Amino acid sequence: MGKFGKKNHVSLNILDTSVIFMGQPKIGKTTILKEVAEKVAGDDGYMFLEMYRESGANKIEGIIKEDVESWDKFEEILDDITENKESDYPDLKMICIDTWDNAILLAEEEVKRRWNKDHVEDQVDSINAVAGGYYRGQTRAMGLLDEALFKLESVGVTPWVIMHVGTKDLDDAVTDMKFQQLTANIPKKYFERINMDFDVIAVGYADRVIIKEKDARKSTDKKAIYKGVLKKETRKIKFRDTQYAIDAGGRLRYIKEDINFDADEFIEAIE
Repeated sequence: MGKFGKKNHVSLNILDTSVIFMGQPKIGKTTILKEVAEKVAGDDGYMFLEMYRESGANKIEGIIKEDVESWDKFEEILDDITENKESDYPDLKMICIDTWDNAILLAEEEVKRRWNKDHVEDQVDSINAVAGGYYRGQTRAMGLLDEALFKLESVGVTPWVIMHVGTKDLDDAVTDMKFQQLTANIPKKYFERINMDFDVIAVGYADRVIIKEKDARKSTDKKAIYKGVLKKETRKIKFRDTQYAIDAGGRLRYIKEDINFDADEFIEAIE
């Protein structure tokens, strides 16, 4: 072999894997990632950044977190970590941004603020109007977010992010049929941007068993009425969905398709 090119060996350390964790509201996203972080990084090895109005960590005892009310505060934290990593944060290995939805809002507000500061005669009140529109404002916001992630990675701190989910209607390219997918509840361009750079996209969801039961009532034409009855509900985490109903996936070829909502199973699946 010549001067360049060497055989790659995949790290089995979960802290070398970047993770997006999406989930329905109140399903326990922050709680389980806090449990994972304590197990793989230790009590001093992680930090949750509660972005903007996110307050889920306030009800979790012992979590290491910092409230981030503004983009200035976000930059202050990142700069302090990058400049003082060895002296003040020697054990810090992971930062969890909770949530990416709110990080986007702060980035967009910062883009508008910078534009209005530099363009006194062309003030805007919408991200869509920055630099004449055509998604230029959002592109600048994505650049700020990319830079924030790069700052952490440059000092050996792995970023993980939490997102909310929503359902979106999609068209199947082969059958031309419409179907619903559980996916990130952020603008598509933002998700496509971060999706390219992260290794694992996991989704927390409620796996429900619903059966059809006959109702005691009958319709006006004397026919039986059936209703769906929830018999069982289990919290699960999806890492890959062959049916594409849940927008999970990533670079780990042999990862389990889904697991129980459990920190140890989460770690084992990735490792």
